[in-house]
Amino acid sequence: MVQATLYQLQSQSQATTQTTQKVAGEAQKTSAPQFETERLEQKKAEEQKQAQAEAQKVAAAKKAEEQKQAEEARKAEAAKKAEAEKAAEQKRQADIAKKRAEEEAKKKAAEEAKKKAAADEAKKKAAAAEAAKKKAAEDAKRKAEDARRKAAEDQKAAALAECCRTTYRTSRRWPKPMGIRWPVISMI
Repeated sequence: MVQATLYQLQSQSQATTQTTQKVAGEAQKTSAPQFETERLEQKKAEEQKQAQAEAQKVAAAKKAEEQKQAEEARKAEAAKKAEAEKAAEQKRQADIAKKRAEEEAKKKAAEEAKKKAAADEAKKKAAAAEAAKKKAAEDAKRKAEDARRKAAEDQKAAALAECCRTTYRTSRRWPKPMGIRWPVISMI
């Protein structure tokens, strides 16, 4: 094949050879700018790749920042919700404590009322006992007075009876004066 090419080159005329050389020179001239454009295209492609990589990095950073913000927002929302639940629980506990305190106060008031009623009842019973005691003392005093009066009357009656008896006895011994009537006293 090399021989055939050589043969072809020799068989060609000089004008054709010049043209070939001219075309080859022009090809070299045109290949240099083509190489430059390829290099520029390659450079542009690399720059585009770098720009895309940078854009991806920026997008990834932005996405990470958004995720971080979303996570912080979720955490803030969860903290807010937990705080609201805590506040609701505290309010519920306060309401329960308030109800318990009210119930305790009611129980205390009821116990105080019972104690007061019992004290009043005890006072009434004591007053009734004191009144009964006074009445019994008065009754005993009256009975004693009645017994003393009766004893005095009995003593008087006994004395009178004794007096009458002695008078009657003595009147039998002594003669009665005429015309005087002695009263007859019945024995009591």
